[in-house]
Amino acid sequence: MTSLQVDDAGEKTDKTSRQWGLTLQTFCENTTFHGLRNVVEILWIAIVLFATSTYVYQCQNQVRLYLSRHVSWRMTMSRHEPIYFPAVTICNRNAFRLVAAAENGSYHWLDDMYHRSDISTFNYTKWDVGTLSMRDVYLQHAHLKEDMIAS
Repeated sequence: MTSLQVDDAGEKTDKTSRQWGLTLQTFCENTTFHGLRNVVEILWIAIVLFATSTYVYQCQNQVRLYLSRHVSWRMTMSRHEPIYFPAVTICNRNAFRLVAAAENGSYHWLDDMYHRSDISTFNYTKWDVGTLSMRDVYLQHAHLKEDMIAS
């Protein structure tokens, strides 16, 4: 059975554990076994080396995992209502039919006009267009509805 004592701070301490601590301290200070005085330092070094080696091991594992380029993903799509697409889609960036322009002899001036960034720089007298308006140009050279709809 152990006896309890009250220390200077007014706290109860176990007499046996206090004597054990004093005995160990006295032994470590007076021993001829020189390494025993540095037990705390050796223990601290062992803890630091263990923590450092664990850190290096974990870093090495993470770098190896990253360099393996392992990709894992999952994609699911769910749609509750159907998607309806239009029956006909017309997307023609060519405003004029080149065949019709070639048949009318206006391919070169139409090509020159079409590729200009500023239409005001177009030289009408060079190509001898006359009094042709843009409406007339579209009527003569534009795509026809009959050519677009397949029967």
